[in-house]
Amino acid sequence: MATEILTNLYRAGGSSTSILLWDFERQVPWDRCTGYRKHLHLDSPIMGRDELVGAIATAGLNIVEEVDLTPRVIPSLKRYAEESLKVDPTGEILTYPHMLRAFKDGEVRYKTWILRKE
Repeated sequence: MATEILTNLYRAGGSSTSILLWDFERQVPWDRCTGYRKHLHLDSPIMGRDELVGAIATAGLNIVEEVDLTPRVIPSLKRYAEESLKVDPTGEILTYPHMLRAFKDGEVRYKTWILRKE
């Protein structure tokens, strides 16, 4: 699915078009992401670096810039987690405490990529 989306972006843009991709990047095997995985209703796992880079290359795009925003996301996610625990003390409904733990444990990173056509 990611390759299809990236390919469509490739086709839609001109030769000087830059694409900003802003997403999670899984750092460990998907089966180790148990804390928050049950809360995310995804059709497929969060992609790891190799999968993302492969999808980008298959779509005919190059990574021009990559920025890890995880250190900037954790403070705000911590606040969201604190507030969600007031409403959902058991963490059964809201995902924020589980995501915070996953970020702190290094299971996922939050990144941006600037992509351009080859």
